[in-house]
Amino acid sequence: MEYTKKNRIGDAGEYYFAYYVTQELRWPCRLLDVDLGIDAQIEVLDEQQQVTGKFVLAQVKTTSNGVRSVSIKKKHFEYWGSIKEPVILVFIDIDSQDVFYKAMTKSYIDLALNRLTGDSLSIKFTSSDILDSSCNPALRKLSLLEPINLYKKQHKEIEILLDTLTNIINCKSSDCTGDCFCELNSRYDFALGLVESIVEDTREIQCEIYEIDKHVFKHQDIYDDIKSLNDQMKQRYVFVQTKVEELVDITGAAKEPYGIEYNIGELDLDEL
Repeated sequence: MEYTKKNRIGDAGEYYFAYYVTQELRWPCRLLDVDLGIDAQIEVLDEQQQVTGKFVLAQVKTTSNGVRSVSIKKKHFEYWGSIKEPVILVFIDIDSQDVFYKAMTKSYIDLALNRLTGDSLSIKFTSSDILDSSCNPALRKLSLLEPINLYKKQHKEIEILLDTLTNIINCKSSDCTGDCFCELNSRYDFALGLVESIVEDTREIQCEIYEIDKHVFKHQDIYDDIKSLNDQMKQRYVFVQTKVEELVDITGAAKEPYGIEYNIGELDLDEL
């Protein structure tokens, strides 16, 4: 069986990538035995070189002909988009030993799939795509894409919750009928069902926000990117608290015999 030039260049690229990551980025890198669209796993460290429990996956493409582009099939974009952990496409010029990368984020993959006219798309690499130690903050942020997206999702949930509360209060404050927005037949159904559910949903959102912040906010290099979102979240949480209190007053939901425990309190993320 022949060990072809293509095999040799491909292997050389993967081995060099593992060496390069450990030497240049100073992060652990593990080559994977089974190549199904992912060649390596990079373990992300924080600024003190401590483990974070987060990883970035890499698909490595290598050339020795000086052409800085690679053809990627549709099935690979689709596969990378289905993976929970973030993926980077790495391109290595084995002759010059230059290493490039592009992050395969959801927006990048969606754009690539929209540009596809056949079964594959040519991806070009330039000097702006060089992978070196200055990329550590960007890779660290990339590894946290899932909790950041969850954070944003919860931010949206609390906005929806606020709108729902406002609509219900407006409806309950007027003469509502059986087919109105709140779909209520009695004050007691409203108190036990809807209000209690909203309070519990709000508590659940609060807990999730705390857990996300404990993880994300320990990385100073991405703090500024979501600080404004955090400020909006705190504002909206106070609004939700006020609305729930108003709703409890209107419906008498905190009174016997249909009382519910209500004690949310203001969300304070600055102490995390």
